[in-house]
Amino acid sequence: MLSPAGSPHADAHADAARGAGAGAPAAPPAAPDGASGGAEEPDVIFRAAGTFLAESAGALARGSEPPRLRVLDAGTGRSSVSWLLRSPFVGSWAAVTASGVMEREVAGVVAAAEGARAAGAPPLPPGRVVRASWDEPDCLRGEAFDAVVADYLLGAVDGFTPYRQDVLFERLLQHLAPNGTLVVVGLEPIPNDAPPPADVVSKCARLRDAVFLHAGQRPYREYPLQWVTRALRRAGMRVALVRRFPILYSVQDLVKELNTARSRLPAVRERSGARFADALAEHIDAVEATTRARLAEQPGGKLGFGEDYLVCAVRDSPPCQP
Repeated sequence: MLSPAGSPHADAHADAARGAGAGAPAAPPAAPDGASGGAEEPDVIFRAAGTFLAESAGALARGSEPPRLRVLDAGTGRSSVSWLLRSPFVGSWAAVTASGVMEREVAGVVAAAEGARAAGAPPLPPGRVVRASWDEPDCLRGEAFDAVVADYLLGAVDGFTPYRQDVLFERLLQHLAPNGTLVVVGLEPIPNDAPPPADVVSKCARLRDAVFLHAGQRPYREYPLQWVTRALRRAGMRVALVRRFPILYSVQDLVKELNTARSRLPAVRERSGARFADALAEHIDAVEATTRARLAEQPGGKLGFGEDYLVCAVRDSPPCQP
């Protein structure tokens, strides 16, 4: 089944500091963003997506009513729902997850945002969290949205429902209104090997995925930007915006990945025994020590490697030719 449980990149990876680059080659041009200083700064990817959606809201506005969009967060997480709650172009929202844990966490984010709202401030846009799978035909049956957000959702599919990535966009488009926008945020796959100093990023990713497999779980599988744009055009969408965002990793970002591996060690111990699990734990500790030393050598303690990407695709009415 297509389980929108949310990708670890949507929250853990999204905490990595992001700079921003120019629009991708052979795609609609986009002006470069400035560099972001880290997780404490506004997320430049959401900011770029928000600018595009705000312009879409203005185009869809009728009369003197303020522009507001109906937004579907198709694989919700703490980061994406927080963005929607503070975005002035959102009129209403629905957030879908197949995970009971994520359902509770997102509900907590909404409750905290409501509790923190200043007296006299405008109310939060109305919305709801839906626990469901996109394989369920009744999931949001008959509901249409002006924007559908897939924030690191594509990479999460393989961890829950492998070999279904090719039908994800088709399923989401069932809920996209004419002239609506599909927002896709993803991570360029991390290569298995990278030259120093970026080799520590590859090592952390490989180790994390190996521990997942030894724990009997499927690691996530990211898809490159070119795959995404091809799939969207085949689905009849017009790719209106493409942006690349170079990643700046901190020690904390990479240690989070290693801690994700550590959290699976009890399952490894149960499946393969204490000796093997303890050896893996020692190897994780060794990789962390190497990572900390390597990052300490970098300017500002940050290591630039890899890219996130943003794609905004529009469902023209009448449909465009793929």
